[in-house]
Amino acid sequence: MSKKGIYRISGNTSPVVGKEMIYTIEEWYPDTPLLERNPMNVTWELFIKQKSGQFVSTSIKKKGISHFTFGEKAWRYTYRLEAYLNHPEGKEPMSLIINPQPSKVPQINKVELHYIDDEKGNVFSFFEKLRAKAHCINLANEELLFTLWEDDVKGKGHDPKNLLVETAKAKVNPKNGLAVAEFMLTKGLMTKAMRGEHDGQLEFYVTVEYYKNKKHDSENVNVQNPLYKVPPPIKHESRQKPKETQHPAKAQGSPATQKPKSKKEEKGIWDTMLDKGKELWDVAESKIATATKDKEPAKKVDKTNKPVLVEKPDEVDKKKNGCPNCEKDITAEDLQSIFPKADASKRKIVADTYNKYMRALNMNTCWNKAHFFAQAKVESGDSLSLKKGENLDYAAEALPQKFSKFRIHTNQKYNAITNGPNDLAFKYGRSKQNNFKADQKMIANIAYGERLGNKGGDDGWNYRGRGMVQLTGRKNYTSINTYTLKYLNVNILEEFEKVGTDIDIAVFTSLAYFHFLGATSKMIGEENEDIISSFVGNDVFIFDEKGNEESVNHVPKQKAFDNITSKVFKVKECTYKNKNSKNDKEKKNEYDIYIDSFSYKKININKESDQYVYNIYNANKILKTYTLEMNNHNLLPFPENSSNWGRFGARDKGGDNWIEEKVCAALLGFFYSLPSNGYSGILYFNDISANDGRNIGHKGHVKGNDIDIRYPGSSNGGVTTWREAMKAYGTEQKFVSVLENILQIALKWGFNKNYAYKKGILNTTGVATKIHQDHFHLGLR
Repeated sequence: MSKKGIYRISGNTSPVVGKEMIYTIEEWYPDTPLLERNPMNVTWELFIKQKSGQFVSTSIKKKGISHFTFGEKAWRYTYRLEAYLNHPEGKEPMSLIINPQPSKVPQINKVELHYIDDEKGNVFSFFEKLRAKAHCINLANEELLFTLWEDDVKGKGHDPKNLLVETAKAKVNPKNGLAVAEFMLTKGLMTKAMRGEHDGQLEFYVTVEYYKNKKHDSENVNVQNPLYKVPPPIKHESRQKPKETQHPAKAQGSPATQKPKSKKEEKGIWDTMLDKGKELWDVAESKIATATKDKEPAKKVDKTNKPVLVEKPDEVDKKKNGCPNCEKDITAEDLQSIFPKADASKRKIVADTYNKYMRALNMNTCWNKAHFFAQAKVESGDSLSLKKGENLDYAAEALPQKFSKFRIHTNQKYNAITNGPNDLAFKYGRSKQNNFKADQKMIANIAYGERLGNKGGDDGWNYRGRGMVQLTGRKNYTSINTYTLKYLNVNILEEFEKVGTDIDIAVFTSLAYFHFLGATSKMIGEENEDIISSFVGNDVFIFDEKGNEESVNHVPKQKAFDNITSKVFKVKECTYKNKNSKNDKEKKNEYDIYIDSFSYKKININKESDQYVYNIYNANKILKTYTLEMNNHNLLPFPENSSNWGRFGARDKGGDNWIEEKVCAALLGFFYSLPSNGYSGILYFNDISANDGRNIGHKGHVKGNDIDIRYPGSSNGGVTTWREAMKAYGTEQKFVSVLENILQIALKWGFNKNYAYKKGILNTTGVATKIHQDHFHLGLR
């Protein structure tokens, strides 16, 4: 039988640790069909050589991603990197033997700020310790100088020396390359108070410096006096010059000479501890953070078996809030109409747990309570039934409705006739093949195996949905584990079953999940339960015999809120006013778009506003915000150009770039996610819809959910036929591979009605259409 898949890969076999390397596919086996040559379906796996000479997997597998960065200690080992479609072959040339090289240049990679419980942070309390961590390479056991600075951008006329808050030294741990220094932020408050400032807030950052072949003198520093600062060198009057900024010399060829000016350099601020003539080798700065008197200090994680106590909050919140019902504890009787089939003892545990943590997790308003229990009612049922885990006892025919991995075409929408259950569905779902006994563990591992931060193996089963809001996936369990360690002293990464068996843990993890996602403030004043449901997960549908969809998740939650929980917790009577919320008339409709997870959600709704805001994020960092105005046909003008897209063709009268609001979010996400998913060129679009939805010469393009785009290879948006696009890439095979990757990215954003010129193109309908000889078509249905 002829071989298919990857035949040859290439890349740097002696990479320097700490630097990202990209490896590429050079050649496929000749018998690999054109349509299977999709780089996004290729697995890149890293193996490590043992003392016996055998290579074993490191469990590092990346599908469609060939970027690797080897850690500081990796130079001690030999690796094998292999790319494959189905199974690794364990030999060259489809694999490379890699021997990472140690970095010859000592350097500080980055500086991060942490709370005392080791969680990363950017808003701190004045009354807690700040932990600054420097991540280093080739600096084992070397001493670094940490400096805490006030970012006094608002101050005028202050002596720059007043901006220094405190300094500290720390050595780099040879085991992990980290140097850690701690600062008590109270000193920042004292510094401001001495200047007569009492605004209760401080913006600060931390710099870390390394001076090669020099040691900072510390013999004369009195460690009992943390406010002591070494005085500056004595200046002789005969040599006194006008004041000027004193910068330490930068060592020739050092990383410091390659970096842009630090904030210290820009502001003319340098540490008076430095002796003249010292050579700066490297410097790194943290991001700016804030200290405030209003935030409660983080609690250090108690790693013993003692329970962690949560202090009873004071009455300040009640005074701020002004609503007596918000601060009122929930009772078992309150929950009776929500969970009518649950016994009183179970309802009491739920109420007591909610009351215990609602203030600490900012879930102590009438709105928070109503939304939380609307979600819990649908997820846990009338009897408040906590399952040991998500019920995956599906019939073979039902599996593809819920999970795409069990469909004949896994990258296409479910259809009972054309895209129903595949072989896996019949093998593991209830069917005659297995005597109608579902293998729930295998179903979980297939459905969730490499999603939601799972790493394969039994992660899908271990981290399946549990709790009041069905916490799912290793990524989410990891995030909430910081809360359970802090408040309950329970490690749910190891004791994951407890999220589904212990009702108090189930309630707490669900509260923590809303807090972690930043949903607590979004609940206040919000009557659209869909907004809150989107934080928990996508809607779930069932299909009738005619293929019609019916929501069994979001719609029931809306009904639960409208008919039950909003009345139980009296949201209409709530007098709470969120100081940070905008006036209803000023509030705009708003979407958040996350290109790293191919997702978007509507976070604000105002039916009286024509303004639509689209925030585009990557790894929680905002990249761009667009504000568009909807016309009276409920369509928005899509931006005509950006860094990686533009327009082609003539404009129709009244415009032809008008788009539906959700499709706009998906299309923005699509364009912005292209560079990080294998396509860095520019794409040119033309017709979407007319401004009034009239026919502009197409069968579709009337509802704002169809987009025409030139084939990749067009340099300026000019006419680019299929044949010309092939020439741009050298061969049809390479061109199709690029096009199918683009279409796969579009599919991840929900574009499922896609067309191209030739038949059999992956991620399209597969039908050949002559009209698409010079462009492809995306449609979202």
